[in-house]
Amino acid sequence: MRRYLLASLLATAAGCAAIGAPGGEPSVIIPLESGAYVLARAAFHFTGPEEVSVTADPTEAAVIVDLEPGVYHVELEAGWQLERVRDDGTREPVEAVLAGPAVQEVPVVPGMASEIRFEFLVTTPPP
Repeated sequence: MRRYLLASLLATAAGCAAIGAPGGEPSVIIPLESGAYVLARAAFHFTGPEEVSVTADPTEAAVIVDLEPGVYHVELEAGWQLERVRDDGTREPVEAVLAGPAVQEVPVVPGMASEIRFEFLVTTPPP
């Protein structure tokens, strides 16, 4: 079994990090790609000062959601699929399980972008 982390190197062990320069819209970034893996058919539900549901665009590398400042709980909803990107650019579904919690807490700070990551255990052996 292999563990894959969908996040950039800016994420902290706590599961999120503030990135970006002050002055921008407060937002949350959820990376969908990591190395040869992509999180497909992903939907996220945000609960906090605002309640928002977002479905990931399969052509984008990340979900970016502008939110009012405050503390949010973000849920990766059921129905997601982890896919391996082949050398030719095509994708194939792999068997995977969520390695961490499906609901994470993230602070949204004025003028900053906060990042959330989800970890998966890939149970399909590589080709």
